[in-house]
Amino acid sequence: MAFKQSNLVPGWTDSDPVVNWKLYKKHIDDCVAQGSNTPQLITYPVFSADYGANYIKASNAYSGGVLVGDKIFFSPWNQSQNPYFAWHYLDLTSGKLKLYSIWTVNNPVALAYQGAVVDQNELVWFMPSEQGNQTKWHYVDPKKNWNGPDSIITVVNGPTKTNPYRGGVFVPSLNRIYLIPFNQSNEPTWHYIDTVTKTVVGYSQNSGVTPVANAYFGGVLAPNGRIYLIPYNQASASHWHYIDTNTGNVVAYPQNSGVTPVAASAYQGGALTSNGKIYLAPSQQADEANWHYIDINTGSVVAYPNNSGVTPVSSVAYSGAIFAPDGYVYLIPYSQTTATNWHRINPVDNSVSAYAVPALIGSGSAVSGGVLAPDGRIYLMPCNGPISPSKLYCIKTNAQQNFNTTVLTSPFFNKF
Repeated sequence: MAFKQSNLVPGWTDSDPVVNWKLYKKHIDDCVAQGSNTPQLITYPVFSADYGANYIKASNAYSGGVLVGDKIFFSPWNQSQNPYFAWHYLDLTSGKLKLYSIWTVNNPVALAYQGAVVDQNELVWFMPSEQGNQTKWHYVDPKKNWNGPDSIITVVNGPTKTNPYRGGVFVPSLNRIYLIPFNQSNEPTWHYIDTVTKTVVGYSQNSGVTPVANAYFGGVLAPNGRIYLIPYNQASASHWHYIDTNTGNVVAYPQNSGVTPVAASAYQGGALTSNGKIYLAPSQQADEANWHYIDINTGSVVAYPNNSGVTPVSSVAYSGAIFAPDGYVYLIPYSQTTATNWHRINPVDNSVSAYAVPALIGSGSAVSGGVLAPDGRIYLMPCNGPISPSKLYCIKTNAQQNFNTTVLTSPFFNKF
C-alpha cells in the first residue's frame, strides 16, 4: 500500500518517499533559498476551555510527537498513567489543545511511550519505552480520536528488557515501523511492527558487533534506505549501527571521526538535511568542543566544532533535532530550556549559532521533542511542569517559505 501523502505538487507520485527523494530535495532547497528572519520562541494560547491543562501531568508528561493531517499527537510518556485516562493532541486548524480518552482496559504502565510514528493508513503508533515488555501496546486512529479495542495490539515474543526502545522509523516500502533499540540493544533479537498485520516481529541483530546497553535513542531514515541509529551510550564505541531496509540486515560501521564522543548519553535524536547529512542532537555531548554528524554520501562520521560562542548546559542539553524550511537544524531543548540562548546548525558550513530566547520556560526539561507544522513553527512537546493552563511553546522559524505537507509528513522528517 502506498504511503499516504497530501498536497502533492506536480511531478510527485503517491509512492515510497525514497522514490521521490530528488523532488523532495528540490522542494526543500527551493524553500531554503527564500531565506528567513531571526527565529523566536513564542507562546501560543490554547483557544478553548477544553484544553485540559489540568489533565497534563506535571512530571514527564509527553516525549515526542507526530504530525498527521491537521493534528499533532503528543506521545504519552508519564501521561500514559493520567488518572483521567486523558491524552492530548493539538488541532492546528482550530488552535485548540484537545483531549481524547484512552481505552481503560489494558492500560499502559507509567513512562510508557517515547516517540510516535504515522503508518500508511495514517494511524499513530506510540513507540514503546517502559511499555515495551508488556503484552499490549497502543495506537490511535486520528479519524476517531479515541482508543478502542481495535487500538491495542497483542505482543507475542516481544522485547525481553524493560525500556527496550526509544523512537521508531516507518519504512513505507515494507509497511514496517522499525523500533530503535535502547535497552534491547545488546539482545540478539530486535523488533519491528508490521503495520498491515498489526503484529510485532522479531529479527536477528546480526551485525557481528554487539552494541552496549542503552545504545541508541532515535533513528533517521536516509534516502539510501538505511535507518541510522542515533548513538546514546554507543557513542564512544568504535562502531555504530544502521539497519539496511533493502536487505533486512543490521550493519556495523566505524565511528571514524577522530573525535570520540562522551561515553554516556551523548546524543538523543537527529535530523536529516537535504545535502545528505544527519546531525545528531547533543545531549551530554553538548558542552564538548566538538559535535558530530553522519555523512550519508560517504558513510563517514564527521566531527565539527561548536563555534557558537555560547556553551550549552552540561546535562542532557538537547533531545531531538528538526530540519526547518529556513535551512537550519534546530536543536530541541531539554535541560537547555532554562537557558536564554538555544542553538541551531547551518548544514552548509556546519556552523553552530546561538539565538536568544526570552525566559518563558521556568523549569528544566519542560519540553521533550518537537514537531514541525505547515505554518513553519516547531511545536514543543510539554514534558515537565509547571505547565501553563493558557499557553504552550513553539519556535517560530520565520522562514519565508514553508515545506509542503508531503515533505512534512514523510518518514524522513516526521518522527522522534
